[in-house]
Amino acid sequence: MIRNALLPQITAFALKIGLLIAGQVLVERIFAYNGMGKLLYDAILNQDFPVIQGVSYVIILMTALSVFLVDLLHPFIDPRIRHEAA
Repeated sequence: MIRNALLPQITAFALKIGLLIAGQVLVERIFAYNGMGKLLYDAILNQDFPVIQGVSYVIILMTALSVFLVDLLHPFIDPRIRHEAA
């Protein structure tokens, strides 16, 4: 019973990873932390497009990796889900 309720929660968490990482720009700006969010903010102000592309790529890569790991995890949570070649 818990396994059926767990599937959508894990999927939603994987998709929220991108928003979580993107939200660090605001947190690092407010609390003056040094990190990727501050780097992105400074790059936007200076119109440093390669840095903006690099940070965006990292955010996209982390989101895609989390979704991929969730796709691999689904068959272990719910055995009715099978990944077979067509």
